[in-house]
Amino acid sequence: MCVIVVKPKNTKLPSMELLRNCFENNPHGAGLMFLKNGLVNVNKGYMTFNKFEKRLKRLSTEIDLYKNPLIMHFRIGTCLSNSKENTHPFIVSNSDKRLKSISDTGNLGICHNGIIANYGNEKLTDTQEFIKDFITPIYNLSSDFYKRQDIKTLIKNTTNSKFAFLDKDNNVYTIGDFYKKDGCYFSNYSYYHYDSYYSYKSSYDFRVPYYE
Repeated sequence: MCVIVVKPKNTKLPSMELLRNCFENNPHGAGLMFLKNGLVNVNKGYMTFNKFEKRLKRLSTEIDLYKNPLIMHFRIGTCLSNSKENTHPFIVSNSDKRLKSISDTGNLGICHNGIIANYGNEKLTDTQEFIKDFITPIYNLSSDFYKRQDIKTLIKNTTNSKFAFLDKDNNVYTIGDFYKKDGCYFSNYSYYHYDSYYSYKSSYDFRVPYYE
């Protein structure tokens, strides 16, 4: 299923307990994206929670993690192998090499929660092929497509999935319903410990679309 975690500007990171739950419930690799030196940076391929946590600690010495947004992704593999290269996020690109890179920079980053029917092949996951063949052509036609409600609705209806974007202006945009907890936004409830995840009652959180 995967889970996307959005930490907005001027917001504390989720607790390490919640992030560990995200990883344990979605254990096939983690990644994150943030703005640095005017570009979206993607770092991913953290196949243990300890390595992911160490990267977060290093990142806190590179940027102000409170003031800046941060998007994290924890993967459950549904297509191809559970490798570092298939973890999220991604820089929007039509290059197979870049979509497989565990470290990249660019003007727009993206991550995905869901399964996209009729996408995915022997080389690319469903998300990677969707970015290459659907998202990138739209981006080339309209570089601010992720801000436009008509195009966001098209993407949601096409995929029945959730997405989060980070752009070079350090703004976050999402597609689909996210759940707010402690000032952050989660694409599903898998931030709860596995034992309580499926019995969780939604009365303590609320479902909202997140916009910058």
